[in-house]
Amino acid sequence: MKSKLVAMIVLAFSAITTNAAVIDFESVSSDDFGSPQEIEGFVFDFDASGWLVGPTTDAFYPDGTTNGTSILVASGNGANGNANVTMSQVGGGAFDIFNLDAASSNLFIGNSLEVTGSYSGGGVVSVILDNLNGTFSNYSLSSFENLVSVTFTSVTSGGYNEAGFALDNLSLSPTQQVSEPSMLALLGLALVGAGFIRRNSKA
Repeated sequence: MKSKLVAMIVLAFSAITTNAAVIDFESVSSDDFGSPQEIEGFVFDFDASGWLVGPTTDAFYPDGTTNGTSILVASGNGANGNANVTMSQVGGGAFDIFNLDAASSNLFIGNSLEVTGSYSGGGVVSVILDNLNGTFSNYSLSSFENLVSVTFTSVTSGGYNEAGFALDNLSLSPTQQVSEPSMLALLGLALVGAGFIRRNSKA
């Protein structure tokens, strides 16, 4: 009986947790230049003179950064300034983003990347990832939680493949919204179960 109650409590609390996921763009098996693109539950909206998602190769993409897998690339100028891409969850909803792999879009031209998150309750969080080069590096993001969108913006402007950024392996987790009555019910179940177990252990 005790083991069943413990299992019920664990299930109750697991119902309000979320599973982390990694967007690695591997579902895009050939270079795609469309915008916006829907990838693994997220929409990527590009504002750049050049962009693509897919398994880029140096033969097709001169001097372009590649890590041998599918990646996202945005470079050149956008209508609103430097190249950028905004990601949001399909159908709306909030999400957290923890870390990502980033590089300059060009093997031989360095760059920096500004990452700006918009909170679901208003306000923004922003960080600049400096010294990007032609090799992917992993970057951790702090306080990028409960966001409705994230915009990645090239700090340096230039022609296509002259200045831009490449992204891969975005580690994130959709934020599950649990209503207050549901939260109270789950908490009540956990407390009752814990009390029952404690009382039985004293008997």
